[in-house]
Amino acid sequence: MSPFYLPDGFHTYFNTPKHKYNIGANGQAGNLSYSVTYRWVQGHLQEMPFAVGTIRDYSTTDAYLGYAVPKLGSTFQAGVSYAFNANNVQVFGGPQIGRLAYLGLRVDVK
Repeated sequence: MSPFYLPDGFHTYFNTPKHKYNIGANGQAGNLSYSVTYRWVQGHLQEMPFAVGTIRDYSTTDAYLGYAVPKLGSTFQAGVSYAFNANNVQVFGGPQIGRLAYLGLRVDVK
């Protein structure tokens, strides 16, 4: 007998879209670095223990820009996730996700 068993009526709730893709570009030109990523997810049925519903197709665009200052051993950063503020729902019964912009400073310690 196996020490692991599943109760009657157990559901796996995979909640995975049939199709999704990412397209991105990144690179560096001198001290400037950049990255842009577009993501698309096909709508799908989501089953949660508390509810069942359909997630619509959604897409997001993220972007990043960095400027390195070698003398300071630092990189100034700026970026945005969900750049076009799509307010999409990725989990049935969950909140809408909107734009998030940030500024940062990365310090390389040797």
